[in-house]
This record gives sequence, C-alpha cells and structure tokens, in this order.
Amino acid sequence: MNQMDETFDPIGPHFLSYRQQDGTQVTDEIMWRLRAAGVLVWRDAADLSPGDTETRLEEALADGLAGGILVITEDVANSRIVRELEAPRLIELAAHSSFGLAIANDVVAWGEPDYGAPDRLLGRDDGKLAGFVQDSVASPDGMRQLVERVRRLRVRNLRERVAACDGWLRLSVQTRNSGASVDRTGAALDLRVRPARSGRLPDATGLRYFADSAPGIADAVIDAGASKVRLSGGAHLSVALALGVLLPTTRIGRIEVLDQYDQTWSAGAPAFGAEPDLLHVAEEHITGADDARAVAVYLDLMPMPNDGAWLALLDQVPTPFAAAVHVRPAADGMLDPGRGAALAGTAAAVVRELTYRHAGAEAHIVYRGPFGLAPLIGRLLNTVRGVLYEWDDTGESARYVPTLRTSPADQSRPVETLLHD
Repeated sequence: MNQMDETFDPIGPHFLSYRQQDGTQVTDEIMWRLRAAGVLVWRDAADLSPGDTETRLEEALADGLAGGILVITEDVANSRIVRELEAPRLIELAAHSSFGLAIANDVVAWGEPDYGAPDRLLGRDDGKLAGFVQDSVASPDGMRQLVERVRRLRVRNLRERVAACDGWLRLSVQTRNSGASVDRTGAALDLRVRPARSGRLPDATGLRYFADSAPGIADAVIDAGASKVRLSGGAHLSVALALGVLLPTTRIGRIEVLDQYDQTWSAGAPAFGAEPDLLHVAEEHITGADDARAVAVYLDLMPMPNDGAWLALLDQVPTPFAAAVHVRPAADGMLDPGRGAALAGTAAAVVRELTYRHAGAEAHIVYRGPFGLAPLIGRLLNTVRGVLYEWDDTGESARYVPTLRTSPADQSRPVETLLHD
C-alpha cells in the first residue's frame, strides 16, 4: 500500500492550512462556505486534539483526506507550520491526480490578485504553485469560485463509489450543528449551514453561504454519476424545502429522506395529481386584490392545527395576497411516510394550482410538517417562484418570518436569503 492509499479518502475532509495571525477571518468564511456546499472540512480550531501541535497535525494529515486548501495571506510567510509541514505535505499529495489541492489567495497587489504570492510567501523557488489554479478570495465571486472548484474536485472522485451503489449518492444536511470534521456521516456531501448563536431562526450569514453554493448542488450530484439521492439529517424547514427545489424531478430521478426518527420518505416518478383523501383545503381567503403578485399557502400538516401565526401573517403582510389557502390532512394523526410521494404530489398540486389561477404569482409557502416530507414537496415546485417561511416564537407572539426566496428558472441564483444579519 503506498502513501497515497493511506492518506486519501474521497469522502474525507479537506484540510485547511492557514496562518492564524492574519488568516483567521478569511479562513472562517471559507470554512463555512465549504460546509454549506457539502464539503467536509478539517480545521485546527475545531479539530486539533490536545498535545504537541506538529504531531497532531501529522496525524490529521495521515487520517484520510479528500483534499486541502492553502489559504495564502501576507503573514503566512511567518508560519513555520504552514511553510515546513502543511504546505509541503499537501503539495506532495497533490502530485496524485485524485487529491484535490486548491489555493485560496487573499493577497492583492495594485488592486489585482498577486498570483506570485503563494510561491514567494511559502519560500518556494520552484514556482510550482504558480502553476496551480488560484482563486482570489478577496472578492465574493472568488469565494464562490473556490467553493465550487473544491466541490467539483470532491465529487469527481466519487463516481466509482456511486456506481457501486447503483447510482445512489448520500447527502446529509444540518442547520444546527457546529460542523467539525468529527461530524461525519459517511455521506458524499455533508451540508452544514452555520448555526445561529441564539433563537429559532437560521443564521442569516449561513443562509447566504448556502444560497451562494445552491446553483451547483444538482450539478455536483450528477457529476458524481448519481441519479438518485439519499438524504438524511435535519434542518430548518425552509432549508429542507429549498434543498428539494434544488434537486428537482427533472434532474434527480429518485429521492429518499431518512428523518430523525429513522423513518424513510421517498418519491420516484413525480405524482402531480391531488389526492383529496390525503390533504384538503380547510379554508381559502380571496382578497379581491386582483393586482396582487403573490399568493400564500399554509401547509399545516401536523396532527393538531395551529393557525395563530398564520392568521397574523395574513393580517400583517404589507401587500395583501391575491389569495391564501390553509391545507390540512384529511385524517387525524401523523402522516404516513409510506405515502410520502402522494402527499408531496398533493401538496405541490395545491401550490401550483393556486399560482396558475393568479397568472403565475409568487407563492409564499408556510410549511408546518415533517422534515422528511419537505424535500419531496420542494422537488415538485421547479416551475414555481416561492418565498419560504420559518416559525419564530422568541418575541412577544409567534410569527412566520420570510427566510428564503426560490427562483428555479434562474440557474445562476435559484435561492436567495431574505433574513438580515
């Protein structure tokens, strides 16, 4: 077994090498952007075990990495660990085509990226790093390009694994976990949105990083040779719906969602017809505001109805909706995961029908239901412009807060965040 066999793991973390003195802030952003894109990351601040620094770093580098990222800042020249240990080892591993080494260059000279900085600051006279593709992370566009490049490097090595699993790709999602490399699920992509420090709502910056990486999620699945996705974990429901929108039936043939209770919700070929024995419109509001450009749908799918925050939303929205419907299960009790495809098809049919009746109006979707069903609904909304809401009870009264906007037809920006820091 050669050294590459011992150190390379296609679903292992990507090692972040940086100088703490001036690189902590930019590395923190790179880390959370990568995690939001599904890339597992190893970083000393979260993952370094107690003990001698060099020994522990050697252990981490030998513990099965998928790739590495060299973060180049001006003061990296003064980091012996980066210059003498991390960078040489990562460059050595990068000699093997499977190992993905990316260079995040934060050095600017005369207003332009300084592509000679990596070799110069790391004391290399062979000019080797100048031959690597470098992403200038001094700009948001450069950050997005870096993340997409690293994700592509990761998924290209998964094709053999996916083929051996009959075209299935495992994807896990969490919006409340810290995201350290020990948070490994064995999934090809471990999507971790930066958690909020307090409250029920997701973190606004974390959602922005998720939205920035959103255009490439389906491409990553397909580039790995997958046509089917097994999704697990747990997330804020707006993110779960949005993730479904990003994995539409037109691109991903089948999806299975394993929820927190080990129940599986699955759907293959899209079910577009409504089944009234599953869900029904309990109440419909027609405002008469013919010039309104939005409609609202409350998918209230838990056993006990709870419409206080929903009614408050209808009363307080600045511009009245053209119409609003309140959808409830037709029978009492918890929904049956075995009917996931039919439930999702029925819920999506209500949303689509309401938008079509109002000239393709934007659908404001308030979802209160199982996590496992949310992505199945979302993947059927690839023709609907939507605003997704989150429940928040940290104020004087419970409310629904607009969190994400989805525009499936906009391939460059299918998701954007509506929360603010």
